[in-house]
Amino acid sequence: FIFKVDEIREHPDIVPMYTPTGMWMPSSNPGYNYRLVEGHGVSDLWWYHDENTIRQVSFSSPPDLSRSEFKTYSVFYSSGFGFWVLEGDATVPTLGEAWHPLTFDHDEMDLASYMTSAGSQSTLRVHSADQRWPHMLMPDIYHGPTALHKGYGGLVGELPIFLALIAFSMVPENLQQWLPLMRRAGSWQTHSLPHGRTHKRGVVVQVYTCPSTWAGGSSRQSLTEYELGRSMFGKYYN
Repeated sequence: FIFKVDEIREHPDIVPMYTPTGMWMPSSNPGYNYRLVEGHGVSDLWWYHDENTIRQVSFSSPPDLSRSEFKTYSVFYSSGFGFWVLEGDATVPTLGEAWHPLTFDHDEMDLASYMTSAGSQSTLRVHSADQRWPHMLMPDIYHGPTALHKGYGGLVGELPIFLALIAFSMVPENLQQWLPLMRRAGSWQTHSLPHGRTHKRGVVVQVYTCPSTWAGGSSRQSLTEYELGRSMFGKYYN
């Protein structure tokens, strides 16, 4: 698949929104959020995930990918609260779309957790003490109980949300160097860099299917299977 991870921010001159408990939340009003230009994180850069690796790709002009868009999600981090998720591009929000807390649906067979904006659970089903990815991707409010046995507690879910959490796992300045290192030999990797979960930082992630001329291409169905952990590559993390 082809994807972009653009840094977004809330306009500083708007009246900010807060939850009833006083936690900041982003607005879904048109024009209230904006993209940061090239030079901030990996904004305006295109990336290609070829199943085994991630690499930056250059286009002489931005491609017309309107027919191959898979999914777009926007994610903001609110200190003291956690992640806010909106389906679509928060800089040009779709009428009626709203921000929701990051949530999960649980698979009680293998105790995997599916990341979404419309889940029934607020934490991972379980995590193992030897797993590094929960600490890398999210604060401990999301970790849930510790598994009694190794091999339980995998991660699956909405692909743009997953890529957003990868982006938040490091400061924007490290993304261009480290994003290609996060996928090796068909497996997602972990790192021990300082996280980038700063108050009011946001990203919008756009994911597109690939044409058949790119390593056989991809389809909406194949990416959906990938999100569910049912492809040959299994879950994002085990």
